[in-house]
Amino acid sequence: MSVHQLAVLLIFNDKDSSTKAEITESLGLDKPELEKTLTTLVDSKLVKLEADNYTINSDYVNKKSKFKLPTSTVKDHAEKEVEQTHQSVEEDRRLYIQAAIVRTMKSRKQLGHNELIQQVINLSKDRFTPSVAMIKKCVEVLIDKQYLERHSNQKDVYQYLA
Repeated sequence: MSVHQLAVLLIFNDKDSSTKAEITESLGLDKPELEKTLTTLVDSKLVKLEADNYTINSDYVNKKSKFKLPTSTVKDHAEKEVEQTHQSVEEDRRLYIQAAIVRTMKSRKQLGHNELIQQVINLSKDRFTPSVAMIKKCVEVLIDKQYLERHSNQKDVYQYLA
C-alpha cells in the first residue's frame, strides 16, 4: 500500500463519504496522482464510487490477513526513469564512439573500414563493447558532419578531413 492510498483511507476515519474535490483539498495531490490512487482503491473494492462520492466499503472481506494493493504510480515512475537512463547511456555511448573514431582518424589520416571498427572496439572495450551497427551509424554521422569522407577510389576506406 502506498502512502497516498493510506492517506486517502485515513480521510474516511472522520467522514463516511468524500468527493474527489474534498480529497484533493485535504491531501493536496495533483490530479493524475489522485486519479491513480483512487482508481486502485476502487478496483480493489476497498472504496466504493457512487455518483462522484467515495465511501469505504464496509462489506469488504478478504481471506488473507495481509494483502497487497497494486501501486501503479511507482511502476510508472520507475519505467520512465529506466527509459530515460537507457536513452542517456545510449547517447553517451554514441558520443564516445564518435570521439574515438575522430581520434583514430586524426592520427591515421586514412584507414580501412574493418581496421577502423577494430580500433574503435579496442579503444572502447574498457568502458563497453559497441556493436558494429552502432559504429557504422556513428561513421555515417561523422561523414554527414564532414569530419570524414569515403575515399574516391575505394569505398571501404575513410579519410579524415582536417
